[in-house]
Amino acid sequence: MNVRFRTRQLERAFQESDRAVRRWGEAVGRKYITRIVELERARDFDDVRTLIALRPHPLKGERTGQWALDMTGRWRLIVEPSEDGQDVTILEVSQHYGN
Repeated sequence: MNVRFRTRQLERAFQESDRAVRRWGEAVGRKYITRIVELERARDFDDVRTLIALRPHPLKGERTGQWALDMTGRWRLIVEPSEDGQDVTILEVSQHYGN
């Protein structure tokens, strides 16, 4: 599957692991990179939806069309698949329900 990034910062955090670690800490930074590699290896977003370890779940309300993938603890990766499921855009890394 093709992975795109909403911002250059998110892309560089994937390309340069030390940036991810500085931005989110060791555990989250490493998991961020792992999750993107898993997305790249998937054939399409239907494959991602079957990966139990990611606990993929669709978001609601103003985030309809976006999905959350678990990373570690309360941290999650927010993504948006294309209509055909062949591409996914990394939107953000966030802490579910704040601190």
